Amino acid sequence: MPTADEFDAFAATFDAKAERLSVAARAVERRGLEQPVTAPAVTARLVERIDDLTGRCRSAAAHCADLASECRHRAEVCRRYTAAFASYEYSAAAWDRRARDAQPGEWLGSRPQLPSRPAPWVERG
Repeated sequence: MPTADEFDAFAATFDAKAERLSVAARAVERRGLEQPVTAPAVTARLVERIDDLTGRCRSAAAHCADLASECRHRAEVCRRYTAAFASYEYSAAAWDRRARDAQPGEWLGSRPQLPSRPAPWVERG
């Protein structure tokens, strides 16, 4: 499973792709057809195809932006889990030291519990 850093890298990649697709959509849209290239029916077909391409580029850019947002969210979930696990390790080690040094019958409370993984795709790091 990807780590927080890998999810951040994926988000950056999707952001870059979304930007390139948005630029492509604007470039295709800007060109337009000022003068008929050929017969009106052919020109109309070209305009239709340009409009379709522009729409597809915008749609793909929106999907890439959504994927980037999801990757950033997952990176943050991984970071929180990593922090919770580090806190658990610190607390468990402190509890283990107290248990080792405890006098017979001394109350220690319960040992810290391992944090549960918030989702199957979450990795530490």
